[in-house]
Amino acid sequence: MSWNIVTLPKARKDFFAAIDYLSGFYPSTPRNFISAYAKAEQRIADNPYGYSVYPGLTLRRAFAGKYLVFYDVVEETHTVRIHRILRASWNITDILHAHEPQKEELMK
Repeated sequence: MSWNIVTLPKARKDFFAAIDYLSGFYPSTPRNFISAYAKAEQRIADNPYGYSVYPGLTLRRAFAGKYLVFYDVVEETHTVRIHRILRASWNITDILHAHEPQKEELMK
């Protein structure tokens, strides 16, 4: 049974920023990213516990091409919340430590 996916505002902003950035390359580049992201989202929805927790954080991560999709699982509502979509080559730890969700936020 597939889990519900909720894309939080920062992740939505990351998604469109990635498309905007990638549109500066070949016309197929943003399409490839969108396809990779859709596949990653489906894999997460099918098995959210199938991906590891990012070291030092409470968020899990899945690959979408050259990007990482960071999310948490809310068991009570059978929901996966996507927090960020970041390029794997960036300084992920610093970016995510600034965004690390608090326990109260995870219970919403």
